[in-house]
Amino acid sequence: MCSASTRGIWVDLLCCMHESGRSGRLRGTEEQLSRLGRCTVEEMRKALEELAAQKAGLVARADGCVTVTNKRMLREHNERRQAALRQRQYRSHDGVTVGETKERRSYTSSSSSNTPLPPLPDGLADTRLNELWQAFGRHRSELRKPLTPQAATLTIRKLEKWGTARAIIALEHSIANGWQGVFEPTGEAAKSAAPKKLRSEMTPEEVADFGRNYRA
Repeated sequence: MCSASTRGIWVDLLCCMHESGRSGRLRGTEEQLSRLGRCTVEEMRKALEELAAQKAGLVARADGCVTVTNKRMLREHNERRQAALRQRQYRSHDGVTVGETKERRSYTSSSSSNTPLPPLPDGLADTRLNELWQAFGRHRSELRKPLTPQAATLTIRKLEKWGTARAIIALEHSIANGWQGVFEPTGEAAKSAAPKKLRSEMTPEEVADFGRNYRA
């Protein structure tokens, strides 16, 4: 164990390390260090020898200067530097600066919700259906699950298979229930799924198709 005088000098040096950015390292001549440790040059010389002998601190001499290091404080200082470096690299990803990160995320979120879905094919050329299709895209964006191009293509194929009447019913039903996918109503919901005005617009083939798919 170090002597009482050495422990006191060491505590003063640790305080100086902490005040100088918690770097865990001090460098200077014995005279300069003695002023930091509030002792004489001879007392500092003896303290350094004792610290090195007891391995309480790392003492290195070069070019007439002495470097005193506290291993724990130095390790924590390096860990903080590495953490700060990782944060800068993460925030500067794709050229985005720290100040722009939140702004770009907000812009991306708002712009994605306003991006229209690809138009429906000619076989589904219906004003109401197209309105619902775009409404479904906005609905997915509000859920923070925007449709990818592949998902939009697969959904359009499903709507084409159903036809205009069934596609309108399915989109209305899915949006009303807050679903991410497009599903046709089943059970009791299927009995009242088609509004009267839509039935009046159906062709005889569509009416027959509707009856086959939605009969109790």
